[in-house]
Amino acid sequence: MSLELSAVTGFISCVGPDAWGTLRGLAWYGAQMPEGVACLFVVDDLEGSKQAADVMRRVAAKRWPRLRVIVPGDTTSNTPGAFARRFADWKVFRPELERWVIDVSSATMPVREAVVAAARGDAAVTILACEADGSWWCHQRENEGVGMLACRVELPYAAGLDQGLISDILEPFSQGVAEVRWRDSRAPLALDAAAVARMVTAGVANNWNWRLMVETATGAPYTKGEYDLKDFLATTLFAMGIKNVRLNVALAWSGSKEEPLIIDVIACYKGRIFIFDCQAADARESEHPARVADMARKVFGAVGATGVVLRPSRWATGAERALATLTPAAVVFDADACRQLFSRLGELFGIEVPQELRETERTALRFGGRKLPVMSAASDAQRVGAAVTVDERIFDVWRGALTADASTNWPWRAVRVTPDRWFVQGRVMQGGSTEELRRRLVSRLSAERVNAEVRFFELSGNRRYWHAILTVPGDPQAFPRWLRKWEKVPLIV
Repeated sequence: MSLELSAVTGFISCVGPDAWGTLRGLAWYGAQMPEGVACLFVVDDLEGSKQAADVMRRVAAKRWPRLRVIVPGDTTSNTPGAFARRFADWKVFRPELERWVIDVSSATMPVREAVVAAARGDAAVTILACEADGSWWCHQRENEGVGMLACRVELPYAAGLDQGLISDILEPFSQGVAEVRWRDSRAPLALDAAAVARMVTAGVANNWNWRLMVETATGAPYTKGEYDLKDFLATTLFAMGIKNVRLNVALAWSGSKEEPLIIDVIACYKGRIFIFDCQAADARESEHPARVADMARKVFGAVGATGVVLRPSRWATGAERALATLTPAAVVFDADACRQLFSRLGELFGIEVPQELRETERTALRFGGRKLPVMSAASDAQRVGAAVTVDERIFDVWRGALTADASTNWPWRAVRVTPDRWFVQGRVMQGGSTEELRRRLVSRLSAERVNAEVRFFELSGNRRYWHAILTVPGDPQAFPRWLRKWEKVPLIV
């Protein structure tokens, strides 16, 4: 069901300490009635409610400049009588308003009691409330009697927040903490999904040279300055249908000499704020003092922002993955996630991924397996390593071939990469976890008194093969002699 508004409908918001949560109802009303009347009922003894009302007033002044927002200047107590008197005053001062919608999502229990009493006494009063699960409900008096009818409604409040500049929302919430330097920011390059797909395909071929990528996608020279990972992300979001996107938004801290915080990419979609931090392989991880982190947390927490860390050149640590798992507002896109970047962005925003991007993700972003990074230029060592194919025989790079068995039905293979380092790969004969298989290999080496230490161990993506790097000190011929004994036998059983 949809809740219809008219020119004679006023709006009352019972303001709580959470300005962002209370703003949703006002955004719904302001988007439909940009020249209407919105009254904010503020309880003085409810901590943070006055500050929240001031933020809402500032947002409304920027987003809906002709919306008349009324904020009482005198003291209001947290009692049913206080709301009843205030409501009566508003009806007297605004006699042209014949109907009222009252949002009690953030109201205290005494105020809710007064609102219910007003709705029972007047059929022109509609109660609006957002429940804990995010659903919206309206309550109205029955045509006859004093009973109340409840029905679920669909409020397109997100449209009121998505439209217009993100700074209209961010600046009021940053008041007294930071200044939003919107003029220093820029809009993304507007391309469609097919152009983004061409850009990714070109990036695989030219080792993620961003300028060449964008010139290949557009078919014209790029003359707008630098183009890098954050520009690509913003262009991708635009191509996926998220139009309210901005790059390089600076927050200059009030009363502090700390350097401004640069937000790489910020987007507003369906009434939610998303903040992206992007770092390529050759960029240093940004480090902010504790004071800056606290101030940023205050601003971003007030708008309920979701933070996304984009690190295509490395894998997330266990601590980072745990933080992202335990904190819904924190998301980490590491090297593995970036191979599914478009699907992950679709999940994050709850949108369909264009077919061109799905196909590119399935093909181009799978290039090189895990050997080469995506969205980040590979180093010379990575490119050489990806090009190396270990021979299907026991092969000693340092001294030349030690065996001529070219059979492809091998249970394992090994290569010496330095005088005391060996790379060994084998088939997984019996399943098990990575730690379990590593333990079996260590036990095998120890049982046969092989002087070798397992420095690295992993399973392939399909879990059919294991890879290990061994340190083998001492006689350089000892380990090859041991290997020859087991040419046809798996090393891990």
